[in-house]
Amino acid sequence: MIGNLPLALLIAVGPIGSQLTSVDSSNLPALPDEFIVEASSEDAAAAGLTVVGEVGFGWTLVSEPVTVDVPSDEIAAEMTTVVGLDVEPNYLYQLAEEPLFPDQWSLDNTGQAGGKVGADIDIVSAWEITNGDPNVVIAVLDTGAALAHSDLSSRLWVNSDEVAGNGLDDDGNGYVDDLNGWDALGSDADPNDTHVDGHGTFVSSIAVAAVNGVGMAGAAPGAVVMPIRVCDAQCPLSVILTGLAYAIDNGADVINLSFGSAGSGSPAFETAIRVAVESGIIVVAAAGNDALSNDLDPFYPASFEIDGLISVAASNRHDSLASFSNFGASSVDLAAPGEDLVGGALPDGWSVWSGTSFSAPLVAGVAALIRSARPDLAPEDVVELLMASVEVLPALSGSVASGGRLNAGAAMDLATTPVALAAASPTTGILPYTVHLSGAESFDPFGEIVNWSWKLPNGSVVAASEAAWSPIKPGTYSATLTVVDNDGLTDSAAVEFSASLRPGGTFVDDQGHFAEGATEAIAVEGITNGCNPPANDRFCPERNVTRGQMAAFMARALKLPPTSEDSFDDDEDSVFELAINKLAAAGITKGCNPPANTRYCPEDYVTRGQMAVFLARAFGVVGGAGDNLFIDDDGSVFESAIDKIAAAGISRGCNPPTNDRYCPDSPVKRGEMAVFLTRALGLTPFYPPPAN
Repeated sequence: MIGNLPLALLIAVGPIGSQLTSVDSSNLPALPDEFIVEASSEDAAAAGLTVVGEVGFGWTLVSEPVTVDVPSDEIAAEMTTVVGLDVEPNYLYQLAEEPLFPDQWSLDNTGQAGGKVGADIDIVSAWEITNGDPNVVIAVLDTGAALAHSDLSSRLWVNSDEVAGNGLDDDGNGYVDDLNGWDALGSDADPNDTHVDGHGTFVSSIAVAAVNGVGMAGAAPGAVVMPIRVCDAQCPLSVILTGLAYAIDNGADVINLSFGSAGSGSPAFETAIRVAVESGIIVVAAAGNDALSNDLDPFYPASFEIDGLISVAASNRHDSLASFSNFGASSVDLAAPGEDLVGGALPDGWSVWSGTSFSAPLVAGVAALIRSARPDLAPEDVVELLMASVEVLPALSGSVASGGRLNAGAAMDLATTPVALAAASPTTGILPYTVHLSGAESFDPFGEIVNWSWKLPNGSVVAASEAAWSPIKPGTYSATLTVVDNDGLTDSAAVEFSASLRPGGTFVDDQGHFAEGATEAIAVEGITNGCNPPANDRFCPERNVTRGQMAAFMARALKLPPTSEDSFDDDEDSVFELAINKLAAAGITKGCNPPANTRYCPEDYVTRGQMAVFLARAFGVVGGAGDNLFIDDDGSVFESAIDKIAAAGISRGCNPPTNDRYCPDSPVKRGEMAVFLTRALGLTPFYPPPAN
């Protein structure tokens, strides 16, 4: 990306489609103490130079204070010899001398004629990125254009497949000798402007007038215009439709419509514009000059509600709505300068004119700049970008939908940031499965992406363009990709994917069981693997839980850390020894043979009373003691713990629906264990779709 390139240097290098010119560099002034070196910033620093920053195209700006009065080019030549790298002064190039550019407040408002400084479209900043690609075509449907005009003759679209003047349709497009456009009004190949005021010439010059040392500058001087004559004093609908068809069939990227009328919109006209947009063409329409609300009195074609069409009001040099301009908080999209604009006049001159007719081609020109930089964007995306990048102005609030005035510089900055494209494969899956995330299709239109990072649903970050993640429970998830380019600009994109349980769920023996939702919940959390390894497709919800099994459940549920302690002497051969020692180290169990407590009894069944103590200790339950919620635990050593877990909602009793008993001496079944843990952990029960 060359967004940081000084305008002086930009003009010397020449961005895409550049029509900016320079003179012999030996006659140019230069910034004192600044030079550019053909090297990376690292290589320039290694050569002993003071790096300011990379400026693009393999060059780096350096600062080297010079105290002697020697021409910069001589100093650069000496530096080249000393450091062994090509060095040039930081020359101060200027725009080619456009005599009327100082009068074009719409492009660069310096306060001329009492205007407000900065009340312009900031075109110079946009030109630092591109001034237009000659392959980008703006079709101007109007009164034609002065083909020989000094500011237009070099900016005309050329039908390279047509041989001019031979009376043949060489390219077979249905139009004979259409070298530079078409006269739909006269049905011939001469779209020259014969309008008494040269309306189409004025419009075309605002869009693409060349930067050539003569006259003025267009908004997109590197793009080209396809003049299509559809109007004289009036614009017949039939001719307009013919002109639109020509623009669509012959590769227009942008269509400018600086005409219209109030009343009912023509369905044929609307259909033609929709076809244009569906063909990838951005359509720009003037909002009208009657100082009326288009919300109340629609003005067509600007009032057609078509994504990809943008309606333009006129602003003045003070950043207010021009007094003549139509407006509409919902029907007019944005404003652009349209009062006292400089434009091309017949036969080969310039004049000053006002109207939304001339606001529209400024927007068309900026749309062409965007299309030059981002040919991948759909028309509706370009319109959204133009509206999102306006300079919001209080004076335009309620007058246009965006609340602001066209800002070419901001639009191009927004258009040329890196583009994050996030993809997931597969986007749906049955647990367990792994989703593969890719940002490989991300790109930067004017630079290089140097950093990718994925933020995964669990909050972790993977610093790579590719990542993988495995959902552990059913649900819809989102991962976000962020990319950073070599200018530090960023973009982010999110991608969603979902996970579901297989029909019938994890286990085949819990369907219809009261604990089914809980068993599935602890399964997806990794707390249980099943009861019949290695298949583990059964949970055995009615089987009693041993103290060893309970230790495994609890250790997994609490994610207890490993320990080197060996707390008991009767679990040496138990598969649950590690889990038992984790529970002991965490203070959840003290043993089964008080007061010595040298044994754990891993094969004994856990009673519901013992489980109450384990749960109260494990989850730090402190309230509820003394509530006496059950009638069958009075005198039990576990009564306090039982009341605690009941008050916490972990247990509800053992005799539903009454639930006035707890059954403290009954063994805990695996289904009950699943329910206890699901409640204690606050898990959501999962009910899979039934098996086929």
